[in-house]
Amino acid sequence: MLVPAIGLVQVGAQAMADRYTYLPSVGLFLLFVWGAADLAAHWRIRPAVLGATAAALLLAFAGLASRQIRYWADSETLFRHALAVTEKNWPVHTDLGNALSKLPGRLTEAIAEYEAALRINPDDAGTHFNLGNALSHTPGRLPEAVAEYEAALRIRPGYADAHNSLGIALAQTPGRLPEAVSEYEAALRIRPDYAEAHNNLGNALATIPGARGRLCRNLRRR
Repeated sequence: MLVPAIGLVQVGAQAMADRYTYLPSVGLFLLFVWGAADLAAHWRIRPAVLGATAAALLLAFAGLASRQIRYWADSETLFRHALAVTEKNWPVHTDLGNALSKLPGRLTEAIAEYEAALRINPDDAGTHFNLGNALSHTPGRLPEAVAEYEAALRIRPGYADAHNSLGIALAQTPGRLPEAVSEYEAALRIRPDYAEAHNNLGNALATIPGARGRLCRNLRRR
């Protein structure tokens, strides 16, 4: 029961989690209950005292469980609690940013969380990518989104999603459509079955004079 929790076998990126305690705690509580029963028999403690003690413990545990459950009300509450009790926890800043980015009107807060994560760990390609996505949906911040996608690709050149999203951003930037085509093609070299990149490449080629031949080849691949 303890193997997933003691570090000999790593499960996910997290160092610890509440769920790791569920099954191992069964044995600990059995030990506690049976030990208390043996001590009570040896010391001849009255059943009424045992009952009152057990009831008090159950109420205390219920109160603690109720408080803990409130931290799991939603993703934002959970991640903010994790940040309150830890330091330099860049994955949780990223997770909070992801949660906020899905809520209407919270993109500015999401961007702040991604930036906080990158101040702690500037070499995480996924966070640069997520920040780029948030910036690309914020009016007037498309050039910053391009910079974040490029940063993600410097760290992880084989990041197909970042190539595709960079292509989308470049396609919306005047004069940079040929670069967008190159990014879509880069994404497809990494993932030839990337349907969205094929579609984006076809749309880009359809607007470039003289690119009819490349468009036809792309349509045949699709």
